[in-house]
Amino acid sequence: MSLPEPESAPHTLADWASWGMHGHDHDDYSTVVGGKVRWKTFRGCVVSVLQRLLDELGEAGYRAKWVEHDFPIEELRRLGA
Repeated sequence: MSLPEPESAPHTLADWASWGMHGHDHDDYSTVVGGKVRWKTFRGCVVSVLQRLLDELGEAGYRAKWVEHDFPIEELRRLGA
């Protein structure tokens, strides 16, 4: 069973510190962009970028570039379904 998708989703794009990366304090970031986007549009963009990364790098190439993370293949399958 799948959950109904929202018509739109609020989003905020922030700098790396907002992700708690690179030793920055979690509260040490600023919002770069904010707004609303249709969920279907957002999902389509994410699927497109993930598929391009998979096509260009493959799972092993992705892992070599992003050492701490495997390619999110299951997430791609779920989003693309």
